[in-house]
Amino acid sequence: MALICDATALVALGTIDSIHLLRHVDMEVVISPWVRERELRRFTSQVDLGIAEGWLRVHEPSASEVRSLIESARDGFDLDRGEAETLIVAASQANQPTFVLIDEDEAFRFTRSVLIGRSATRNWSLVCLAEILHQLEAGGHIDSAFGMMQRLLDGDHYHWSPAVWAHYARICEQRGLSPVSRTASRT
Repeated sequence: MALICDATALVALGTIDSIHLLRHVDMEVVISPWVRERELRRFTSQVDLGIAEGWLRVHEPSASEVRSLIESARDGFDLDRGEAETLIVAASQANQPTFVLIDEDEAFRFTRSVLIGRSATRNWSLVCLAEILHQLEAGGHIDSAFGMMQRLLDGDHYHWSPAVWAHYARICEQRGLSPVSRTASRT
């Protein structure tokens, strides 16, 4: 199994020095070069440590496939290069369960409405940061998914997109989870 990560959730975790928590997801964690070099450059030491420890890997996608995906999405969605690379990397995880961590609205909606369900993506599950935090809490790796998410929201390190929040609320209802907060605790 693989967890393919776009930058949004990793940037949020990086701001509180917590990218290392992903070592506990019981999956190989994979990012694209664009995500590593452009979007996570402020967190190089955290990313390099994950690579050195072997739980984080950088996978180079096909440049022509990335360009093609960006072009095909232009009719209704605005994908940036990092998001497109993330989706092409996910598509390259042939025949294994693949979890795609995307917390940005346009890319999340595009993945959910256009890509999920196609034969090439039938092994995909779309996940958000809060779902990963619940998994880490269940495994005893963090004290509280709610507390961690509140810390991110209060520090202005994370913002819920409407599509991601709707997905997360459905997941919580289906699994009987208490959802984390949608807003910062300060007024």
